[in-house]
Amino acid sequence: MCFSGTLRLVGSTAFERTADVLRRGYEARCPDADVEVRSVGSNEGTRALTTGNAASTIAMHDGHLRPDSDEIRIRGFRGLPVAPVAFAVIVHKGTGVTGLSVRDLRSIYARGGGPTSWKQLRGGADLPIRLVSRTEGSGTRTIFEERVLSEPEPELSSRDCRRKDEIRAALRTIRCERSSQGQILDTVNAVPGAIGYAELHVAADTRRYPNVRVLALDGRRPGAAAAMDHYPFAAPEVFYTYGLPPNNSPASAFLTFLSGGAARKLLQQAGSSPCLTADAQVAAPCQTT
Repeated sequence: MCFSGTLRLVGSTAFERTADVLRRGYEARCPDADVEVRSVGSNEGTRALTTGNAASTIAMHDGHLRPDSDEIRIRGFRGLPVAPVAFAVIVHKGTGVTGLSVRDLRSIYARGGGPTSWKQLRGGADLPIRLVSRTEGSGTRTIFEERVLSEPEPELSSRDCRRKDEIRAALRTIRCERSSQGQILDTVNAVPGAIGYAELHVAADTRRYPNVRVLALDGRRPGAAAAMDHYPFAAPEVFYTYGLPPNNSPASAFLTFLSGGAARKLLQQAGSSPCLTADAQVAAPCQTT
C-alpha cells in the first residue's frame, strides 16, 4: 500500500540506521512517498505526536511505553513492535577490559561508591573511569537504567568528559552527557578510560571507531541473536501513532508495509529480527513484559 505525500519517523537515535533502511525500501516501492527520518531521541519522538499530525507522524521509541503512562492511558497512543534492538556497553580500548559482569557495571555507576579507576577491576589499566552517558529523555539511557543498572545514573560532573568541573569536584565519578549515540561513540573513541553505550551495529563499526571495544556482559556478547536470548541490554523498537491513523493516510500505509513480508526482509538484511512473524504474531522478545 503506497501513499503520496510526506511521513515523518521521529524519535530513537539508536534505530536511525534501521529506520533509514526501511525508508529507502519503502520509497523504492512507492516513488510518490517521502519518508523523513528525524532521530532526536525516544522521548522527543513521543512528544512530537499530536492530534494534528496523527496522519503523518510515527514516533520511534526504544522499548514499550508503560501501560499507565499518559501517552497510553490518556492520549491513546498505539504501538507496533518492529524489531528487537541489542545495545552495547562500550569502552575505550585503553581500559584493558573486554567484559564486565552486570554487578561490576552497577558498581561503576553506583551513586554511593565504587571503583573510580580501571585498575580496580580485573585486567584494567591505570586510568580513571570516565562515564559518557546520554542526556535525560534518551530511550537508550532509560533501557540502560531499567534493565542493566536497576537505578538512575549518577550525577553529572563533567562537561569535557575528561575531568570533573571545578564546581562538582566533590562528586565521586567523572560523568558527562551527550545528546546522541554518535556523540557518545565519538567521545568514547577519543577519551582514554571512557565507558558508554550505543546500539550494537553502529558501535561495532571498527573503521569509524577504531578505539571502541564492545564488551561482553556476564560473559554474553551482543550479536545477531542477542536481543532474542538472555542478553540483558536489549529492547524492542516500537513505532507509536496517536490513536489509529486515518485510513489511507501516510502513517496507516506505512504501518501496513511494516506488517508485510517486504519489511521483514529489509529488517533481516539490516541484521535485525522482525518482531512480527509471517502470520502477524508478535515474537516473544518483543511483547510487553
